[in-house]
Formats: sequence, C-alpha cells, structure tokens
Amino acid sequence: NNSQSNEPKYRYVSGISGQLPPVLFQQQVNETKEKNLIDLRTPQEIAETGKIKGAINIDFDAGNVEVQFEKLKKSEPVMVYCAKGGRSHDAYNMLRKMGFTRVMELKGGMDAWLDAGLEVEKTK
Repeated sequence: NNSQSNEPKYRYVSGISGQLPPVLFQQQVNETKEKNLIDLRTPQEIAETGKIKGAINIDFDAGNVEVQFEKLKKSEPVMVYCAKGGRSHDAYNMLRKMGFTRVMELKGGMDAWLDAGLEVEKTK
C-alpha cells in the first residue's frame, strides 16, 4: 500500500483542487490552457507588485465579486490568488458553493509567489 513512495513529490493531477504552494500553482497555470486566472487584489496592490501573467483582476474588496464569478465558465478551472491568502480562501469557498468544481488557490498569495522567486508581469 505504499506504492507511491518512489513517485515524484509533485505530481500533476488533473482535476486538482484546493490550496497549492507557489511552484505547483505555477505548474497548473502553465499547463492549463483554458482557465480563469484571477487576481483578487486591488488595482493598487497589483501596480505595486505586478501580477501573474495572464491573470484578470477581480477586486475582492470592490463588493460585487459574486456577479463577476457568475460570468466565468464552470467547465474551466478557476485559479485565484490575493496578497497573503485570506481573500483567495474566501473566494475559494464562494466558488465551490456556486458550483465550480475545479478551484485552486495560491497558498500564501503573492507574498509566497514572490518569496519563491517566481515571475510576475509588471503592469504599465
């Protein structure tokens, strides 16, 4: 029953959901062609740090996130992140309740992403 012992630590799982550390989150972003990659931070926060390439901004604090989420395709995975992981966790729970089955959140948020030395796209 320990047949997994010789498998690599990070294994791509299709249908993966939940909190992912930065490296795995990046892997999912890179390997998933059709996706909703969402930066939940304020435009000001994004201006300060840049964003993950391809991310669209839905400002979680702006108040109408559920309306924005309704526009997303349920057939495509949703990948969310914020600054530290608080807003993305709220968004994760909200999306799951709304019937999205593949929801991934970046554990530790943009702080963890930057700490891991991963790439960001600077907004002009």
